[in-house]
Amino acid sequence: MNHKNQDLAAIEWARVTLGEFGYELNSIEPVIVKNTPWSYVAQFQTSEGHIYLKQVPEAIAVESKIIEILQQNFGADVPEIISENASLHCFLMKDAGRPLRERLKEKFDNHLLCEAAQKFTELQMIVAKKLKIFFEVGVPDWRLDKLPKLYHEVIQDEDLLLSEGFSLQQIESMKCYEEEIKKWCEALAMYPIPESIIQPDFHDNNLLIDDTSNKITWIDLGEVLISHPFFPLFTYLMQIKKHHALEEGDVVYEKIKNTCFQPYRQLLETNAHFEHAIRIAEKLNIVYGVAYQYRFMQICEKELLIAANQWYFKSTINELMRYM
Repeated sequence: MNHKNQDLAAIEWARVTLGEFGYELNSIEPVIVKNTPWSYVAQFQTSEGHIYLKQVPEAIAVESKIIEILQQNFGADVPEIISENASLHCFLMKDAGRPLRERLKEKFDNHLLCEAAQKFTELQMIVAKKLKIFFEVGVPDWRLDKLPKLYHEVIQDEDLLLSEGFSLQQIESMKCYEEEIKKWCEALAMYPIPESIIQPDFHDNNLLIDDTSNKITWIDLGEVLISHPFFPLFTYLMQIKKHHALEEGDVVYEKIKNTCFQPYRQLLETNAHFEHAIRIAEKLNIVYGVAYQYRFMQICEKELLIAANQWYFKSTINELMRYM
């Protein structure tokens, strides 16, 4: 079944399922909210408000299971699922509001960004004690002791590296980084920072807010991994700087940054230890980015990512080479 037929089959399943659950459709045709190689989202207008259909590639079709685990075991603020269809890799979920970024563009409120970061890190700390249930449903294990192997797999793909314009000499240089990367992983692992759930795209556009209750809901969980908890926090901070005109040193930015890392800072004996851990994690975040782009390619195909302007593999490798 091709992508278009899968989308049509999912829409038909959604219509039937909503009828079985007692929802009346205001319009037979849904509104397509998102249509990318990694996510197809359609909005149905019903008698009970908006209902969303989400369909993803088979490789990341564990999102509904992740949501269920987070909700039932940890009380996390995640979407409320109505039903799922495992064979079509899709599920239906209730409306949880609009993107937090959209709300902040209208009226910036750093307290909402702090609240979202605090809830996320609190969840990370709790989840870190029960990782097994995530591995059992297929969430990838990318903990620090696995990161060197993940990098090794990438640089063994010489055909890909050559196609990206890297020379054989550059590829050999990349292979020489392996021992240094292993040392970084071992050094960071020495600190008592529990590895936990991370989302490659943790940012304010993947957080929904209900304008009435101000409840913040975490969405887009199909690509969740288990790895070092600092990685998604780096992404979060980078994105708020980009989209809300914040800079390092700003009072507001530093407040949000402190909220992100405060739970982990408290685990370390001195501030010097914490700053050292941050520096190592920033280096490994680039390695993680290389490995993640490779995984993203395996999920969605390189050509589709290029067409969607979401292929950053070469620039991420170049960033690592400059750092080295």
